[in-house]
Amino acid sequence: GNVEVYATRISEWWFQHRPGLVEVLMKLGEKESALNPVDTAISNLNEAAKQFKANVYDPLPPESDPAEVRRVNDILLQFDRVFLTDTQVPGTTSFYSRHLLVSPSADDIYAGSGFPSLKWLVSEKDSISKDQALYQLELVRWSLKSARDILLFN
Repeated sequence: GNVEVYATRISEWWFQHRPGLVEVLMKLGEKESALNPVDTAISNLNEAAKQFKANVYDPLPPESDPAEVRRVNDILLQFDRVFLTDTQVPGTTSFYSRHLLVSPSADDIYAGSGFPSLKWLVSEKDSISKDQALYQLELVRWSLKSARDILLFN
Protein backbone atom coordinates (compact mmCIF):
# COMPACT_ATOMS: atom_id res chain seq x y z
CA GLY A 1 0.00 0.00 0.00
CA ASN A 2 0.90 3.59 -0.48
CA VAL A 3 1.25 5.18 2.96
CA GLU A 4 1.21 8.66 1.45
CA VAL A 5 -2.34 8.08 0.16
CA TYR A 6 -3.32 6.58 3.52
CA ALA A 7 -1.90 9.59 5.40
CA THR A 8 -3.79 11.95 3.11
CA ARG A 9 -7.03 10.08 3.79
CA ILE A 10 -6.35 10.25 7.55
CA SER A 11 -6.00 14.04 7.20
CA GLU A 12 -9.28 14.26 5.32
CA TRP A 13 -11.09 12.26 8.01
CA TRP A 14 -9.58 14.43 10.73
CA PHE A 15 -10.65 17.66 9.08
CA GLN A 16 -14.18 16.29 8.56
CA HIS A 17 -14.50 15.73 12.31
CA ARG A 18 -12.51 18.71 13.57
CA PRO A 19 -15.34 21.35 13.55
CA GLY A 20 -17.58 19.03 15.56
CA LEU A 21 -14.75 18.27 17.96
CA VAL A 22 -14.21 21.99 18.56
CA GLU A 23 -17.88 22.22 19.50
CA VAL A 24 -17.54 19.22 21.86
CA LEU A 25 -14.48 20.70 23.55
CA MET A 26 -16.12 24.10 24.00
CA LYS A 27 -19.15 22.41 25.55
CA LEU A 28 -16.82 20.61 27.98
CA GLY A 29 -14.98 23.80 28.92
CA GLU A 30 -11.85 23.07 26.89
CA LYS A 31 -10.19 25.27 24.31
CA GLU A 32 -9.75 24.50 20.63
CA SER A 33 -6.02 24.31 21.32
CA ALA A 34 -6.65 20.86 22.85
CA LEU A 35 -6.74 19.66 19.22
CA ASN A 36 -3.29 21.06 18.40
CA PRO A 37 -1.39 17.88 19.38
CA VAL A 38 -3.51 15.84 16.94
CA ASP A 39 -3.07 18.50 14.24
CA THR A 40 0.69 18.26 14.73
CA ALA A 41 0.66 14.46 14.74
CA ILE A 42 -1.26 14.41 11.44
CA SER A 43 1.09 16.92 9.84
CA ASN A 44 4.11 14.91 11.02
CA LEU A 45 2.58 11.66 9.75
CA ASN A 46 2.05 13.19 6.31
CA GLU A 47 5.68 14.32 6.16
CA ALA A 48 6.92 10.90 7.28
CA ALA A 49 4.72 9.20 4.66
CA LYS A 50 6.21 11.38 1.92
CA GLN A 51 9.73 10.58 3.14
CA PHE A 52 8.98 6.87 3.37
CA LYS A 53 7.57 6.80 -0.14
CA ALA A 54 10.53 8.71 -1.56
CA ASN A 55 13.24 6.79 0.32
CA VAL A 56 11.86 3.28 0.60
CA TYR A 57 8.83 2.59 -1.51
CA ASP A 58 9.45 4.46 -4.77
CA PRO A 59 12.80 2.87 -5.60
CA LEU A 60 11.41 -0.65 -5.00
CA PRO A 61 11.18 -2.17 -8.51
CA PRO A 62 9.31 -5.44 -9.12
CA GLU A 63 12.55 -7.37 -9.41
CA SER A 64 13.69 -6.27 -5.93
CA ASP A 65 15.44 -8.56 -3.53
CA PRO A 66 12.77 -10.65 -1.73
CA ALA A 67 14.32 -9.75 1.63
CA GLU A 68 13.84 -6.04 0.90
CA VAL A 69 10.26 -6.62 -0.21
CA ARG A 70 9.66 -8.51 3.05
CA ARG A 71 11.22 -5.68 5.07
CA VAL A 72 8.93 -3.09 3.46
CA ASN A 73 5.88 -5.32 3.94
CA ASP A 74 6.78 -5.75 7.62
CA ILE A 75 6.97 -1.97 8.02
CA LEU A 76 3.54 -1.59 6.38
CA LEU A 77 2.09 -4.25 8.70
CA GLN A 78 3.50 -2.46 11.75
CA PHE A 79 2.12 0.82 10.43
CA ASP A 80 -1.41 -0.60 10.25
CA ARG A 81 -1.20 -2.52 13.54
CA VAL A 82 -0.49 0.62 15.50
CA PHE A 83 -4.12 1.65 14.94
CA LEU A 84 -5.52 -1.48 16.61
CA THR A 85 -6.80 -1.12 20.17
CA ASP A 86 -7.28 -3.72 22.89
CA THR A 87 -10.96 -2.90 23.23
CA GLN A 88 -13.88 -1.97 21.04
CA VAL A 89 -13.65 1.50 19.54
CA PRO A 90 -16.50 3.70 20.85
CA GLY A 91 -19.14 4.36 18.24
CA THR A 92 -18.67 1.02 16.49
CA THR A 93 -20.94 -2.00 16.23
CA SER A 94 -18.91 -4.90 17.57
CA PHE A 95 -16.21 -5.90 20.02
CA TYR A 96 -14.20 -6.86 16.96
CA SER A 97 -14.24 -3.25 15.74
CA ARG A 98 -10.84 -2.38 17.17
CA HIS A 99 -9.30 -0.27 14.39
CA LEU A 100 -9.09 3.41 15.32
CA LEU A 101 -9.16 4.61 11.74
CA VAL A 102 -11.68 2.47 9.92
CA SER A 103 -14.44 0.45 11.58
CA PRO A 104 -18.14 0.05 10.90
CA SER A 105 -19.97 2.96 12.46
CA ALA A 106 -22.80 2.22 14.90
CA ASP A 107 -25.12 4.55 12.98
CA ASP A 108 -24.20 3.22 9.53
CA ILE A 109 -22.93 -0.36 9.65
CA TYR A 110 -22.43 -0.56 5.88
CA ALA A 111 -20.14 2.43 5.58
CA GLY A 112 -16.80 2.35 7.32
CA SER A 113 -16.30 5.57 9.20
CA GLY A 114 -12.94 7.28 9.38
CA PHE A 115 -12.12 7.83 13.05
CA PRO A 116 -15.34 6.25 14.38
CA SER A 117 -14.42 7.19 17.96
CA LEU A 118 -14.23 10.87 16.98
CA LYS A 119 -17.53 10.60 15.14
CA TRP A 120 -18.92 9.09 18.35
CA LEU A 121 -17.59 12.01 20.43
CA VAL A 122 -19.40 14.47 18.19
CA SER A 123 -22.67 12.52 18.09
CA GLU A 124 -22.68 11.93 21.86
CA LYS A 125 -21.54 15.42 22.86
CA ASP A 126 -24.40 15.80 25.34
CA SER A 127 -23.52 12.67 27.31
CA ILE A 128 -19.74 12.27 27.24
CA SER A 129 -17.37 13.46 29.90
CA LYS A 130 -14.33 15.66 29.48
CA ASP A 131 -12.14 12.70 30.45
CA GLN A 132 -13.69 10.50 27.74
CA ALA A 133 -13.17 13.16 25.10
CA LEU A 134 -9.58 13.90 26.06
CA TYR A 135 -8.76 10.19 26.30
CA GLN A 136 -10.04 9.51 22.77
CA LEU A 137 -8.08 12.46 21.39
CA GLU A 138 -4.91 11.29 23.15
CA LEU A 139 -5.38 7.74 21.85
CA VAL A 140 -5.66 9.07 18.30
CA ARG A 141 -2.63 11.37 18.79
CA TRP A 142 -0.51 8.57 20.24
CA SER A 143 -1.42 6.21 17.38
CA LEU A 144 -0.60 8.82 14.73
CA LYS A 145 2.74 9.59 16.39
CA SER A 146 3.56 5.89 16.62
CA ALA A 147 2.68 5.37 12.96
CA ARG A 148 4.98 8.25 12.04
CA ASP A 149 7.79 6.74 14.13
CA ILE A 150 7.40 3.39 12.38
CA LEU A 151 7.81 5.06 8.99
CA LEU A 152 10.78 7.18 10.03
CA PHE A 153 12.80 4.71 12.08
CA ASN A 154 12.60 1.53 10.02
